[in-house]
Amino acid sequence: METPKKKRTFDLNMLKEHAEKLGGKCLSEKYVNSTFNLLFVCKEGHKFRLTPLEVMGKKSGVGKWCPKCFS
Repeated sequence: METPKKKRTFDLNMLKEHAEKLGGKCLSEKYVNSTFNLLFVCKEGHKFRLTPLEVMGKKSGVGKWCPKCFS
């Protein structure tokens, strides 16, 4: 019997804390789900939208951050 896949769960506070660790902020005030775009700003002032899965990373993957700073 296969073990069911464990879904990663996030909340707005978790994303705001993660953004602050990266030197930025999560500007969104509403969390819908892990695939809904949220608004972020990096320490350089670039605003961008990413999903919680993109920011936090999928399973063992590394998350993304500001596309302008890291392009």
